[in-house]
Amino acid sequence: MVRALPGGDPLLVETHKKLRAHGIVVVGLDQDNSAANGRAFAGEFHMNYPSLLDPDGKQAFKLPKGVLNTQGLPFTFAIDPHGKIAAATSGQLDDTKLDALLKAARPGTAPPAHTS
Repeated sequence: MVRALPGGDPLLVETHKKLRAHGIVVVGLDQDNSAANGRAFAGEFHMNYPSLLDPDGKQAFKLPKGVLNTQGLPFTFAIDPHGKIAAATSGQLDDTKLDALLKAARPGTAPPAHTS
């Protein structure tokens, strides 16, 4: 699973479309102040993946220390099949960063890594 904050990244939209049949799911964390605003944003940016509403940002702060880098928003992280954060990156997502996240989340890969 790959999660992104905030959503709307075309690369994540395409990734979700291509890989969901393989059990890889993209989930956004919407920090808008209402579900209606979040749905409007998702529609505007053609987000085809689900988003969780977190208007106060409380869920983001429950992430393990060192995962969230608010200086590099948006941030993206990969969850392995056991529900553990396998890797994280901040700033604009590109193919290289996405490939590293997906590789880190595969079963039997190295311990958690954080990319910049």
